[in-house]
Amino acid sequence: MPPWNRQLGPLGQAQKQGDALKKKTDQVIKEATKLVNNKKLDDRDSRLDKMYILCLETKQLVQNHYDHIGGLKEADELSKSKDYDQKKTTELNRMSVIK
Repeated sequence: MPPWNRQLGPLGQAQKQGDALKKKTDQVIKEATKLVNNKKLDDRDSRLDKMYILCLETKQLVQNHYDHIGGLKEADELSKSKDYDQKKTTELNRMSVIK
């Protein structure tokens, strides 16, 4: 099996999910900033309410992902990695910055 086709272990999958959450968080922040700075919208208040709910939902997703990463164990990985703890710590730090 080619190296680019190999299956990811739980930490690798968590890193991919973390990438998607980071992208989603950045998008929500960009939209919220644009909405806050636009004073001319007629339905601004209702949009701000929806954006607030979206922000809370995104924050909850990040918190759940952070908790999931914290519960990962090296024994569950498909292949052994000599720097597993460092990768896990890096991913936890990245998620703590996002949340």
